[in-house]
This record gives sequence, C-alpha cells and structure tokens, in this order.
Amino acid sequence: MEGRTHDVLLKKRIIYLGERVSEKEALRIGDAIIALNAESNAPIMLYINSNGGNIDAGLSIYDMLRHSVAPITGIVQQKAYSAASIILQGCHARKALKHAQILIHNGFVGMDKKFDDMGDIEKEIRAIIEDSAKKRAFMYAIYAEKTGMSVEEIKRICLVDKAIYADEAKTLGLIDEVI
Repeated sequence: MEGRTHDVLLKKRIIYLGERVSEKEALRIGDAIIALNAESNAPIMLYINSNGGNIDAGLSIYDMLRHSVAPITGIVQQKAYSAASIILQGCHARKALKHAQILIHNGFVGMDKKFDDMGDIEKEIRAIIEDSAKKRAFMYAIYAEKTGMSVEEIKRICLVDKAIYADEAKTLGLIDEVI
C-alpha cells in the first residue's frame, strides 16, 4: 500500500498491515499509534492481512498496541499468520471477517551469517536456540493470557502449524468476534 493511501487512512484513524511483519512496518505502525494517541483518545482500527514475518517486529507492534491509550480494534481481513497473530492479540478488541484465517505456530529460526570457524558456528547456534526459546515463551504467554488456555494447550496448538478459520479462532479465544 502506498504512503499516500496510508495517510488517507490515518486521517480516519485506520492503520493497515497488509504485508510482511518487518522492522520497517513496526516503525511505521508504532509512529502511527503515537501520532493518533497524541491527537486524541478516539478509537483506532487496525486492519490485518499478513503472512507474518519477523517475531521481534511483531512483539514490538504488540507492545505498542498494548501501550495505546486509545482503544485499538484489530480486524483480520484475510489472514493473520504467525507474527501477525501475535499483533492481533495486542488489540483491545479482536475481530475477524467470516472467512479470515489465523495461524499460530512455533515459528522459524534462521541464520544468515558467514562463519570463519566451527567454534563461531556452535556459539551462534546456542545463542539462537536460547533466544528462540525466550521468544517462544513470550508467544505462549501472550496466547495463554488472551485465550484463557494453559501454556501446555497453546504449545499443542502451535505444534499443529495449521491455519484456522474465524469461527474456530473465536472458539479458541484467539478473537472476540466474527464479523
């Protein structure tokens, strides 16, 4: 979505996440939330249609949503997969269109570094595993808090790694309403 379109939507207190969750998107959405909160405490709408992406960026957006004084309603337009489903959980009200899908899973771990020796590789892999476990614990806690399920139940659902439709997401407590 073009910058001009984002500006038009912001005037109506609408934020749109329609691409991969990235650091750039986290900054854009964070800036929009700050600006809209500075303007007034009137409700904000966040439309989501995303395959997910970077969990750090997703957690950053989640934190900004939770920090907002203005109530934010998240609406899943088509899909909120992976990190986008975490973002949805940060909204004060969580809704999804009838045929929208939500995916919660354990995520992916990747490395894009060049290593000179095996010692560096082993150290980096250990650090990645520790960081991944910490982020996974954050995710489980967020889903458990919002759904009322136990962390163990959340872990079982994440292992399935399958998108679910809005009606099932409501039954599980991942959204508040199907619209």
